[in-house]
Amino acid sequence: MLIEIDNGLIDNCCVVGRFDREKACFRNLLLAHQEGNHLILISNKNVSNLDPEFYSPRDRATAKKIFESYSQYASLKTILPIFYKTGIGDQYNDGRVSSGVSEVVMARIEHFEHSASVSDGLRLLTENSTDSEIYCTFAKFWMNINRIKIGFKVTRQGGGGAEIESEFRNNCEADKITLCIVDSDRKYPGGALGGTAGNLGRVSAGALQSILILKRRELENYLVKLINATFITDEDLRNRLIAHQLSLTCNNDWYTFIDYKEGVKCFEIHGPGRSVHEVKYLKSFLTNISTRPKDRCEASAGVCLTKGSCDIYFFGALGEILARNYVNFVNRDWPASKEKFNNCNCLDLSELSSQLVACGIASRVTIT
Repeated sequence: MLIEIDNGLIDNCCVVGRFDREKACFRNLLLAHQEGNHLILISNKNVSNLDPEFYSPRDRATAKKIFESYSQYASLKTILPIFYKTGIGDQYNDGRVSSGVSEVVMARIEHFEHSASVSDGLRLLTENSTDSEIYCTFAKFWMNINRIKIGFKVTRQGGGGAEIESEFRNNCEADKITLCIVDSDRKYPGGALGGTAGNLGRVSAGALQSILILKRRELENYLVKLINATFITDEDLRNRLIAHQLSLTCNNDWYTFIDYKEGVKCFEIHGPGRSVHEVKYLKSFLTNISTRPKDRCEASAGVCLTKGSCDIYFFGALGEILARNYVNFVNRDWPASKEKFNNCNCLDLSELSSQLVACGIASRVTIT
């Protein structure tokens, strides 16, 4: 992540013969920059006078190099949605303040006292490994489009289901720098969050841990516009996706909470116990799709017994393999996939990507 060092902290680290926690924390931040885990900003020219009894020649050389590159990277503070600042003083209390388009986390210096928690870089916690690969792809596209030529350090950490909550909680307790991205699982605009997202919202996160809940139902609700259907080898899935993409031109909002994995059956409309809001949303969806099933189920409420027994789709499910097919598309045609990302005009996708870049930006590229 991008971490700016307060001038007062630099001045403190120049005092000869005093050994304190703040000096050790700053040394850990210098090491994190050296190792390519984070990107550090220093604007205090006094950094050339760091205490030689505490800091090694390599430490002092790194600090000098960071200071000399300040003008090259300072503009990131006006581009990224969030960055961190740390130093000495009551203002560094883990609070957040606004600075132009960015939010600044005024992090306590104590967060950087243990080198292990700093040296990891960003831990990206997602529901599975395919999701994390796709999110990192979005981040690289966003950096390329915005001409950000700097490193990106991410350690991908899988979670999923109930495990993701416990893993995020463990990261919070260990004060590991973490961004957790999960599906909202909302069934309609303004609907309740799904279990995973709802449970994560109750975890007490620190200044260095963040939760990003998708503004759409799940990742597939982004991918349907981003994938080139010709790269899908399964003919039935390819035809369903092509028909679906044709219908996207009707309206740019209706598809954000549709269940792409399972599809939409007549049961979703006629089945018992359906939420009034969900049914209203699904009916608005039906007015926008360009394809229609050959037969229509005319059952009234109460006739449909189970979703599993209903075999009439308004559109066929795209299934779990949509994400894997998107990864295949990116690997086979990076320019085309980047162009689709750039042309999709999805503000929330851009916000998602920029948030990940802000948390994972570093002095060199490493994705594990």
